[in-house]
Amino acid sequence: MSRPGNAAARVAQARGTFLGTRSRLRAFLSHAAGTRISPRYRGVRWITALILILFAMQLLTGTLLSLYYHPDPASAHESTHFVIDSVPAGWLVRSIHAWSAELLLVLVVAHLLAVFLRRAYARPREYQWVVGVLLLVLVIGFRFTGRLLPWDEVGHGATLAGLAALEQVPILGDVAARWLKGGEAFGAKSLGRFYTTHALILPWLVVFYVTVHLYLLRRHGLQGGDR
Repeated sequence: MSRPGNAAARVAQARGTFLGTRSRLRAFLSHAAGTRISPRYRGVRWITALILILFAMQLLTGTLLSLYYHPDPASAHESTHFVIDSVPAGWLVRSIHAWSAELLLVLVVAHLLAVFLRRAYARPREYQWVVGVLLLVLVIGFRFTGRLLPWDEVGHGATLAGLAALEQVPILGDVAARWLKGGEAFGAKSLGRFYTTHALILPWLVVFYVTVHLYLLRRHGLQGGDR
């Protein structure tokens, strides 16, 4: 009669063999387990780590808020106040979501400024610089699309001003503005477009570009010994 420990070991070995022969997951996990991260985070490394933490907070708090938010002009404002007034710790989650978004924008700008001043955008890191600039555009898009979601007067005013500025951007500006408005004019349909862009399209784009940026960072590093 086999012991429980031996049976569990055989099951684990079979599972590992199955994964190893049918995917690269086992090799990836082995490589990740063998990677050691230096505890001496200095300069841009600190900013990069904080950016990743803040983005994770955005995803978590945004998911929690989406459980109660209604992207409909008739109930968007009420659902926002319901989160603040009635949901346990809802005010805290919304505050963390709002303030972490502001800090995220500040840190991305600081990261790009530090890279620019150190001239770490030079070859072979030019693609890292381009991806970083695109991430800044996406973070600004997060902030812009999220401002309308409470469906209040302040959000309306800021959104109309932002759309007018976006339409002045050559080539893609008018296309992006028309997409966000849901047509030629700003109206009730616009809220659904803003919510879809904010909660579905932009997060996936950020995840993709962050993955590319981290891959390039691992491949080329930062100028000056990753300081």
